[in-house]
Amino acid sequence: MPSKSGFVQELERLPLPMQVSNRGYPPIQLFVQFMAGVWCGANRFFHLDVSRFDRNIQKIFGWDRMPEHKAFQRYFEKFDMASNYNVFGGLYRWFFDNLKFDNFTLDIDFSVITRYGEQQGAKKGYNKHKPGRKSQHPIIAFVSDVEMVANFWLRSGDAHTANNFKAFLEETLSFFGNKKIGLLRLDSGFYDQSIFDYLEQEEVRIDYITAVPMYVTIQRKIALENRIKELKYDYGLDKMNQDGFDGTEACLLLMTIAYNFMSLFKQFVINEKVRNRLSTLRYKMLAIPAYIEEHSNKTIIKMALQMNRRAWIRKLWDKSAAFQFY
Repeated sequence: MPSKSGFVQELERLPLPMQVSNRGYPPIQLFVQFMAGVWCGANRFFHLDVSRFDRNIQKIFGWDRMPEHKAFQRYFEKFDMASNYNVFGGLYRWFFDNLKFDNFTLDIDFSVITRYGEQQGAKKGYNKHKPGRKSQHPIIAFVSDVEMVANFWLRSGDAHTANNFKAFLEETLSFFGNKKIGLLRLDSGFYDQSIFDYLEQEEVRIDYITAVPMYVTIQRKIALENRIKELKYDYGLDKMNQDGFDGTEACLLLMTIAYNFMSLFKQFVINEKVRNRLSTLRYKMLAIPAYIEEHSNKTIIKMALQMNRRAWIRKLWDKSAAFQFY
């Protein structure tokens, strides 16, 4: 889907940090290979070395060679606050320009990522599950209608949940072009009079609902909490990190792009009522033994599949090959 959707062409247009050394890997390959590694199960940097040796992946994407995990860490350290906004803000805009929806519901929540080292931004703050531990405190926006991440800011562990809410919301809304927000849903951490006053200003006027702190049991049941859990458990949101703050944010932002592509895949290619998590999809369709052969000037992928699953996999393959934004 990254190639069929125009994603690679969009990356070519964006101001990706360039490699200084001639031995450096192309930035676009690093982006796509990182996402492929995450989809295949990498939730720590060194796990990326597993997919590095998969010659089928290398053949499918046409790469001459594949880097070890340290190459990704070095590249992410080239990002700063400006390049994170320009690159990943551009990718969010690209997603939402190509998807037809409007009058949408926007969900905003926060998470706590426990850190055990001396990373920038790792500070003591609210940490329900690991009191006293250093953490980082990201804020995340989701578009409920298309099940995608709309924005992500990494924040210091001592940041209050409602910190910089106005700037975060305004930046998020800028990614939607002419699309209008119909309803804003907020976690109880944003139960703050200054936020309500801002949303009710005449020039802003956004309809919103928010949970109140006492309704924790209800909070746990809503779908938004499940999306954050999937980002943590299946994508490694709380495990991949760098020493530098901006590099970590760049890594996690790319993780949200991988999440958005998988959401597209679930909705428009698989198109089943049950939305399986990535961990389930890996075993159903990604972790299948296979090898590639060349025959009569054709590239043939041979997969170890039972007969009753072959038709289903072929259907998914054909729909992926024909994917277009609608």
